[in-house]
Amino acid sequence: MAMFPSRKTLDGLSNNGFTYANRYEVEITIPNKSDQSTRELNIRCESISIPGRNLRTVGDFNIYGPPIEVVQGNTFGEVSASFYLSNDMSERILMEEWQNTVINPETYDLSYYKEYTGGLKVFLLDRDKDERRIYGVELFEVYPKAIEVIALSHASPNTINKLGVSFQYRNWKRLSV
Repeated sequence: MAMFPSRKTLDGLSNNGFTYANRYEVEITIPNKSDQSTRELNIRCESISIPGRNLRTVGDFNIYGPPIEVVQGNTFGEVSASFYLSNDMSERILMEEWQNTVINPETYDLSYYKEYTGGLKVFLLDRDKDERRIYGVELFEVYPKAIEVIALSHASPNTINKLGVSFQYRNWKRLSV
């Protein structure tokens, strides 16, 4: 029976402790936008998910006995994020402008794929050691597929508005941190 080495064996760090969902940072790269315009967006990211990965399979029925599932490749879903909205709604405007680079809202002309895709990195931070990065993923060829509605209500006078965005991407990889 194979045993997996402990984290301590792998990198000399202690295996004690856990990661925490509120210790993370995000870096979003939007095509043709300055780092300053995306910096505020990154800071206002209220929640985001680390992507999963699926194996795409098909049944092999050309064998004797019960069929087996054979792997054909990877598939990737969307990543959901939520952003606190500032008074000037700049976060929503930035996402709308990004989507407008995908498809012109007046002419409905489509842009080339490489012109509207950006990047996204998500890092988990250590709780105890100066919030150093302990795990990271980079998503490639990212764009905002869906901008969610913003629900308004008189019953919520002290609620900060949030913007939900679903990002589509082509692939991701784990980063060395």
